[in-house]
Amino acid sequence: MPSCHDIASDALDRYNGPGIARAIVNLVPGGSSVDVLLTAAMETKFKTRMAQLVTEVSNRVDALDQDLVDAEFVRSEEFQTLLIRALEAMKTTHQRDKLAAFANVLVCCTLKANSDDVQKERYLLLLNELTSVHIAVLSQFREREAQLKKPNSQPILCAGDMAAQLGMNESDVEAFLSDLAARGLVYDAMLGSGEYRRGNYRLHNSANRFIDYLFTEWPAMPE
Repeated sequence: MPSCHDIASDALDRYNGPGIARAIVNLVPGGSSVDVLLTAAMETKFKTRMAQLVTEVSNRVDALDQDLVDAEFVRSEEFQTLLIRALEAMKTTHQRDKLAAFANVLVCCTLKANSDDVQKERYLLLLNELTSVHIAVLSQFREREAQLKKPNSQPILCAGDMAAQLGMNESDVEAFLSDLAARGLVYDAMLGSGEYRRGNYRLHNSANRFIDYLFTEWPAMPE
């Protein structure tokens, strides 16, 4: 029976064909003039990121208690599709915490506990739209839940407090929260209340499972 490592490596071999970087460079006006300078370096970086993702996912899955892993799903075309989605994202991802988030989501996809989840591919597509700052903002909700010792308790967080925690300007945090609201992940918790105060947010109930995928704690990715 092939392991997750065998299956993931096969997906990487099939996806990791030549010319990925050249195709991207040629989409840029005047790209052909910088092709020789950039293509080799870009190809190397793409392949390194993709190989790192495949290694992380396969090592984590193979290290799990296999009674928790949906082996049939790992061997399925659906899992291959998810791997390809994630590998495609590596072309435009350089942030380390975002790479780790992709690994987290893929590992969670393999668990029997998530076998009935029809949104797995959506989670990867959604993650690809987020930056490392979006992820950091979302992590504030999970950290607050941990402090309260109430998982999925939907705590209300103030943009100003989040800005202080993240070392950012409040207006910048508000901008990222607005992005997350537009994607249906958070909402203005005071909307329609008698004492309206701008800048207080809560996770949507429907976002809880995505957050679980995103922040499940696995061994850290190596430097």
